[in-house]
Amino acid sequence: MSDRTPALRKIQTAFMELVASVRPDLRGFADRSDAEPLTDSERPGYIIRIPRFTFDIAPENNQTYCRATISLDLQSGGEAGETIDEVNQRSIADIIAALGNDRTLGGRLQEMQESAASGSELDGADVGTAILDIDISFFTPRGDFYTIVGHGGVHF
Repeated sequence: MSDRTPALRKIQTAFMELVASVRPDLRGFADRSDAEPLTDSERPGYIIRIPRFTFDIAPENNQTYCRATISLDLQSGGEAGETIDEVNQRSIADIIAALGNDRTLGGRLQEMQESAASGSELDGADVGTAILDIDISFFTPRGDFYTIVGHGGVHF
């Protein structure tokens, strides 16, 4: 039986492994909603989300060209609003350095680029949170969002 893990989940899992390799102190959680923020005992940590996923026909090899945004809600537990506090600044710097060392996420991605980081609202429920957005692109076979066609045609 073939692997029935969706391509996006495979990428999300590999991304969490990349973060854990440089910041084992950050606890990662996938797909938690804003209504379920991290508790004091779970911080510092992050929630990984994929808020955008678009795709189009790739001109060759009967493939689909996929683009997505990975958002990391980095939660320091700090009290600073309208800024990215020092704890989250360090997390962002460490994660971006890890991306720079492996922009293909082990050969899965065509490209991965950090695109933005923003702090929390002064009086918002997410004080102490910084959101880091990373844009990615990859290929799948046409009609198959379970398989990633990586570099050199390797399937993940």
